[in-house]
Amino acid sequence: MPVQASATVVDLWSSFPDTQGDNGFYALGYNGTTYREIEDGGTRLFFTPANVWTIPYLWQTASEWVYMHPNDGINESAEDAVLGYRVGESAIYDISGQFWQQGGYTYHYIKQNNFVLWDTNLPGGETRAFNLSSVLLAKDDMLYFGVGSNGPDTNDWGHLKGAISWTSGTDNAVPEPATMALFGVGLAGLFLRRRMA
Repeated sequence: MPVQASATVVDLWSSFPDTQGDNGFYALGYNGTTYREIEDGGTRLFFTPANVWTIPYLWQTASEWVYMHPNDGINESAEDAVLGYRVGESAIYDISGQFWQQGGYTYHYIKQNNFVLWDTNLPGGETRAFNLSSVLLAKDDMLYFGVGSNGPDTNDWGHLKGAISWTSGTDNAVPEPATMALFGVGLAGLFLRRRMA
């Protein structure tokens, strides 16, 4: 009997984590090589207890935006502010929303693991939408929504809102590697049978 397909939508703002890993989301700093979890600074707020302008921090605002401030690179190595999402199931995903750059001029991006799906340079005061459809994601892939550091500029205030959606069920299933291998063996058998006939 076929499995009934069901649509799932995850809103980036309402699913913002209270602690690291809630709803599959993580508040991260990224130095160009390594992602690290930022310390929990309170209710839906993440920052390393220090001068907040010199470290990345993220929090859920009251107005449906996730606030993201990268490390300005003055006292420490520059780090992007990143909202990470661990994919819960293999499927075809749609990712839509927008970045709003309140101050400064910074690089914004969306990555699947280390692959850039979308990016833009965004001046202060501007908003830019993203709409990625039919993105094939495997279970435990990471999606990274990042606001890049712009050197010593302490005004790199990035904001993010959007949603990740997919359909669970047989109509949208992504074949597992073992299934694909079995399919390949079957095709090879058919090919050999035709050649011998």
